[in-house]
Amino acid sequence: MFALDCVVSKPDDSFRYYPGAIFNLPADLAGASKISSYAALRTAGWHKIDFGYMALVRIGNDGTRFCFPGAIPSLAVFKNRLAVPAQMTVKRIEEYVASLESLEAAFAASYHNDLNLVVHDMRRLSGVIYHAAEEAKLSIQALPRDNGAIRLIDNIVAAQSMLRIRVDMIDFSGDPLQERAKTNVQVFRKVDKVVRSFRPMAERSGVQISLNGSSYSTSRGPDILEIVPYILIDNAIKYSPHNGSIDVSVSEEDGNISFSVSSIGPEIKEYEKQRIFERGYRGEATRDRGDSGSGLGLFLCSQIVTSFNGSIDVTVGEREIMTGKGSCREIVFSVRLPKA
Repeated sequence: MFALDCVVSKPDDSFRYYPGAIFNLPADLAGASKISSYAALRTAGWHKIDFGYMALVRIGNDGTRFCFPGAIPSLAVFKNRLAVPAQMTVKRIEEYVASLESLEAAFAASYHNDLNLVVHDMRRLSGVIYHAAEEAKLSIQALPRDNGAIRLIDNIVAAQSMLRIRVDMIDFSGDPLQERAKTNVQVFRKVDKVVRSFRPMAERSGVQISLNGSSYSTSRGPDILEIVPYILIDNAIKYSPHNGSIDVSVSEEDGNISFSVSSIGPEIKEYEKQRIFERGYRGEATRDRGDSGSGLGLFLCSQIVTSFNGSIDVTVGEREIMTGKGSCREIVFSVRLPKA
């Protein structure tokens, strides 16, 4: 994968070591403890490591760190043991790493173009599903009452709503820092739409969703707010035990509109309560359990809430709850948005 040995560290501090395809570390710089020390280097640039060798750290746009240890030995080391040939100077190493950055930028541009095409096609497909379901529903309503058939079509419409939100989420994740047009958004309507969309899926998972409270006020921000309750409820269903419940509430207080999602899930440690909103970070308990995830969802929630000048935080219950998925606690994500 790399010409030189490289330690790739993710924002959640997990890391992987890749032996160089051409040049390899000398034995003095290898070993698990040494590799861990290279993974702990957090600032970009050159670092002095053991036995007079140097390591170059590069940080990607998503916070991933690439450390090339032993890339350059000191002049004293050059005489006796070389990690790389003498022609691999500081300049050549930096040129090699810069070429990786150019490749990454080219790949990112190509990926973004392909993503735009996929998003466009998915939006079109979503519209086709919605209109077909509505036409079928009108046809059935003209016949003798069949609540079962109408319920099935309502489930199709709910699935289409989830698809549409998911497309918005993919589109937003492509450039979460982009400035977007703002409008007055009815918060309760967005939350209610997501809850209704998720109910068929939750029932199949043996989980009940309840929605309490109401609000007729708006908050000003980009018209993608439904992504936030979508991610929070999706996570809650994913981690909830069978026969569990998810409580969603909406309220108004002191010039703010608030909504929260409460469920049973893996413990979030005190030191993680801020880190879980960082891009790429996944909680220790979810990693230990082997649960899948990208560490992107809560980061997107944070970015969207910030665009409304709002706040999002998490509280964790003190009581340990044993479930079929292991040790859990009550987890409550709370979002507060200022009224428009």
